[in-house]
Amino acid sequence: MSPALPYEEELFNHPTEISGTVFANDRFCVQTEEGQRVISAHGVVFSNYSVNKTNTLFAGTQLLLRYSVAPSHPEAKSGHISD
Repeated sequence: MSPALPYEEELFNHPTEISGTVFANDRFCVQTEEGQRVISAHGVVFSNYSVNKTNTLFAGTQLLLRYSVAPSHPEAKSGHISD
């Protein structure tokens, strides 16, 4: 196996920290700017809302429901979570 080239080491460095951005793990990211919040899951925007207590609780609940439902559950298969 050949040694890594200098530019290859830079390809996989951790992203630089951006003000108002929190990486929950390698799949989930929360960005807040000027009273707006975006939650990204697997690189796809999951939710976009104005920051207030009600919207934050609703988005968090939807996120938990979406990603904690067992794969065999009918709602997980359809990709739709009923209200």
